[in-house]
Amino acid sequence: MDVREIKKLISLMNENGLARLEVEEEGKRYLIEKAGASGPVGQPLVVSAPAALAAPGAYLAEPAAAVAPVAAPA
Repeated sequence: MDVREIKKLISLMNENGLARLEVEEEGKRYLIEKAGASGPVGQPLVVSAPAALAAPGAYLAEPAAAVAPVAAPA
């Protein structure tokens, strides 16, 4: 493989958005890799603080005046 062939491979990589290209020719293996090539970069995870809890007993409401208690049979 000569310099012209290597330049063609680099052009092929750039045209197709490749970061790495591996070629085997006549029993020789060539690896062309762009500097800084790495896996996909993920979005940062944003974590917010949990919501404050209500004071104990805040969820208990007084029974409504129009509601009559019903006793379950024993």
